[in-house]
Amino acid sequence: MFESSNRITLLCKSDYEKLTNLNNKHHGKGHPKLSTAVVVDDHMFPEDMARIGTKVSLKDLGTGSVARFVLCTTTGKHRENDGGMRAVSVASPLGVALLGTRMGEHIKWTLPNGHTRYLRISELAMQATAAC
Repeated sequence: MFESSNRITLLCKSDYEKLTNLNNKHHGKGHPKLSTAVVVDDHMFPEDMARIGTKVSLKDLGTGSVARFVLCTTTGKHRENDGGMRAVSVASPLGVALLGTRMGEHIKWTLPNGHTRYLRISELAMQATAAC
């Protein structure tokens, strides 16, 4: 389980539409960010905030290790691209936690075995080609 702060999520209009379409494909299961999001036009969306197509690096504050992901609308198994980044679906617990975050924010991750990891967003960058 991933937990982030209880802040209101800001979504750009194109991401909101993608999440709505994803929601409809899964028979209305409901993306947790849709009901509480503030939606803004794409050109008004802050460049330093994670959205679909953003590359995100997470640093484990306990071990110092860094994992790199790209936020996608894809579902199923995560796949790795040439840059060592794993695609993570915005419908997954990790993707939900990362969507709308900013550089330096922290995420608490509770593993299935009950151990807790604390992660910091150490890098955010838009992917050059949004293949997600």
